[in-house]
Amino acid sequence: MRLITRNLRLLLSLTLLGLIIEILGSPPPLEERQLDVIKTPTADLDENYRLTFDVLPSNYKIQIEPFFENEGENKQFTFNGRVEITLKAAVANVQAIVLHVNDLEIKNYGFNTVTPNIPYNSSNYNSTYDKWTITIPSSVNGGTLPTNADTRLIVEYVGYMRDDMHGFYKSYYYENGKKIWIGTTQFQPVHARRAFPCFDEPGFKATFDLTIIRPSTHSLSLGNTKINSTNSYMDGKFIDVFNTTPKMSTYLVAFMVTNYKGSLKNTNNFGVYARPEAQKTTEYAVEIGIEMLKILSDYFNINYYEVDNVEKMDMAAIPDFSAGAMENWGLLTYRETNILYNPETSSNLNQQRIAAVIVHEQTHMWYGDLVTCKYWDYTWLNEAFARYFQFMGTKMFYNNWDLEEQFVIENLQQSMQLDSTDATHPMTSPAYTKKEASDIFDNISYNKGSSILRMLSYYVGHDNFQRILRRHVSEHKHEAVVPQDFFQAIGNITNADVASFFESWTIKNGFPLVTAKLNGTKLTLRQKRFMRAEGSNNTKTELYNIPITIAADHLGFSNHTVAAIFPDTSETFEITLQNAPTNYYILNVQQTGFYRVNYEDENWNKIKSVLHSDDRDKIHVLNRAQIVDDLFNLARGGDVEYKQAIDIIRYLKNETHYIPWLAAINQGLTFLSQRVKSEDAKIFEWFVNDLMSNIYKKLTFNELEDDRRIDIYNRVNILTWLCKYGHEDCIAHAKEAFDEYLNAFKKAPRDYRQVIYCNAIRYGGDNEFNFLFERFMNEDVAAEQLNVLIGLGCSKNERNIEKLLGRLIRTDNIRPQDRATAINAVLNSNPEGVDYLYNFITKNYDDWKETLGDLATLTTVVGRFTSKAQVEKFKAFLEKEKDNLGDLHSSLSNALTTVNSNLEWDEKYMTAFIKHLNEINSASVKIFSVILSVVTLISLYLFN
Repeated sequence: MRLITRNLRLLLSLTLLGLIIEILGSPPPLEERQLDVIKTPTADLDENYRLTFDVLPSNYKIQIEPFFENEGENKQFTFNGRVEITLKAAVANVQAIVLHVNDLEIKNYGFNTVTPNIPYNSSNYNSTYDKWTITIPSSVNGGTLPTNADTRLIVEYVGYMRDDMHGFYKSYYYENGKKIWIGTTQFQPVHARRAFPCFDEPGFKATFDLTIIRPSTHSLSLGNTKINSTNSYMDGKFIDVFNTTPKMSTYLVAFMVTNYKGSLKNTNNFGVYARPEAQKTTEYAVEIGIEMLKILSDYFNINYYEVDNVEKMDMAAIPDFSAGAMENWGLLTYRETNILYNPETSSNLNQQRIAAVIVHEQTHMWYGDLVTCKYWDYTWLNEAFARYFQFMGTKMFYNNWDLEEQFVIENLQQSMQLDSTDATHPMTSPAYTKKEASDIFDNISYNKGSSILRMLSYYVGHDNFQRILRRHVSEHKHEAVVPQDFFQAIGNITNADVASFFESWTIKNGFPLVTAKLNGTKLTLRQKRFMRAEGSNNTKTELYNIPITIAADHLGFSNHTVAAIFPDTSETFEITLQNAPTNYYILNVQQTGFYRVNYEDENWNKIKSVLHSDDRDKIHVLNRAQIVDDLFNLARGGDVEYKQAIDIIRYLKNETHYIPWLAAINQGLTFLSQRVKSEDAKIFEWFVNDLMSNIYKKLTFNELEDDRRIDIYNRVNILTWLCKYGHEDCIAHAKEAFDEYLNAFKKAPRDYRQVIYCNAIRYGGDNEFNFLFERFMNEDVAAEQLNVLIGLGCSKNERNIEKLLGRLIRTDNIRPQDRATAINAVLNSNPEGVDYLYNFITKNYDDWKETLGDLATLTTVVGRFTSKAQVEKFKAFLEKEKDNLGDLHSSLSNALTTVNSNLEWDEKYMTAFIKHLNEINSASVKIFSVILSVVTLISLYLFN
């Protein structure tokens, strides 16, 4: 009886304790906010940047002879070129040919002759537009280009192999300590004109016949097609003549002169090439490349190898490469980190990236190469499809990697960041200048474009989506297309209304916020364009066609049927449900639609209750991630209070799935961490540790036998944050692992090296930094070198950061392609990084500008300021260096507008956010005190 009484008393005490916790757990509200104002870039709609279609090329015969050493009158890193363009007039009375040339020294040109004999006249060249105007001589059809017969234009010229990773450029690698030079290309979007005179717009398609004259020091040349013949040439050189390419755009031409080794399969129709010391790490790329090419051939119903003049698929790893990879037809080129895989040293995430990037580039063989956007205005017609299949195509091979779930976070949610500012643009957007053509390869063309394709695939069904893609590519083989061509394919497979629905998303800025209110079975919806920076000041008027999908009471999360289209003709819309939800409801099932959702408080509270219960998993993981991302951004945009958002988001304390955590970290937590003032660092540190302590206990620092791949990814993120924010066990494990590397050269586990390196440097001293810097200088594996480089950027020692940045701008220790990685590591690894980077750039801005081309990094750094003292320091710099900065003074001064807006936002909203964290922390302390008191009393009672 005494035992029963004792247990009853204990139960009553714990019940009372639960009530106390419930009472103490709810603190007060916040205000609204406004954030960084970003100016909209305007396109220069000068038609002179574009060529007319009065003259059409049909074939280019190109001969390139590079010089890797001085040879008589031929200077090192120049090349002799000759191009013979077969063309004809598309209209009558054409008296001049206009084509593109840049950074080429034209020697002579001529028509229909073996030896060009007309001297070049620079007065016919416009450097603003890169246009060379050639008057048709009277000897050619009386001075008028014929429409019914081919004319050959022959040009001889000299070009320059520069190191900016554009055009035909130089790169290098080391072999046995010796620097080995190679020549390679990157022509997209506007750099073929730096290798040969051409009609350098995607709408001008032709075939290409390439000839390479290579020195005996270089054993191999590669091109879009196979080599037809190799013969000896003068001075011990060799001449490689390639087969004719398919009909394609100039930006897809590619060639290399190198000493690479290849892994060849499929009777030499598929190969992966790399520098000799890295060749052994190409096997995975061969395996995934061959399999995915088959899968994509089946999906699009066009066999890759059966397209006219397509003979092979080669892929090559380039030491210096500005893009991640490039879809040159028959010769795909990659950064080494995106193609070379070593199962002993490469991380799981790196393996996924390699597979996904290969699939991205191979998708371009159909969407980009076979069918090409006519102008860069429609870049999404190439890139949206490649990004979509980068995830959904790879999923066809690896169906257990949660790739669609990752797609939603890394593409849909990520693109919403840019698309909710004034810096965005519609998917279809004018791109006339070279800068505009380069800039449109952005999150809108790739990430938003692919997200809108995913929305279409769920709206019409996956089978119809495949039929649309097949129809489009089969009807427009070897053509340059405009969006209307794709809309036509949609209409042919479905109907005109669906085509119109999709088109509307390609021509409007931004995306909507749908606010929902339920009264019985009547669901009232309101839409407005979501702007993260304007809050209640949002005066945007865009309206959208929105596919509304609904789940309620744990049901409907696998039903993608569109309940209704909220039309772009009205701000409000009503839907009558068959049954009223008994608990909660959620819109945008699995976030298939491109919109955010807000609810009335009653539904938010019901969702909160479910998320904080053991039933949270009954809400689909993508909708849990959607709720997290929406709430962070609705609070940032002033549409909900931070108190409400954080109180719901804190359900993450018991979340175990990678996807909601990724949604939280990618934007919400990262943004808030960047706005924390030094005096608030401790409470934010507490918040991070409180939020992540349970998932750390579940995952632990080390791998577990039952880990899924996404558990490994999640562990990397959690360790990165907890070690950064002072979690003692995390830091101790990281230091221990690094000490084993430093003292016994036992390398850290491949998935966690970046975490271990970073925290050894962050919490270590000169010994750790110098050791790792030496490893960086001697490392031969590109992916590992990046791990080390990021680790070095984690130093809290300003002298060591100065050493790293000094190497970046004054030596070639850090390759140009990796400079941004090093800079971002310094900027983002520690709060001090903002000041360290600012101090270094302002002290060395001449060298910085000479190496990086501008001071854009300084603008970014200033935007991260969180104190008025930092702003005043920047103002003093601008005043002191006004004369020396010249034109840069004006652009740098504009950064003050952004930073002042950010500080205003901090004052109104970050203050309230921090206040709420203090209230939560205070409540936690009270709870702990109550628990301690109750436990003490119970102990005294029970054992007295």
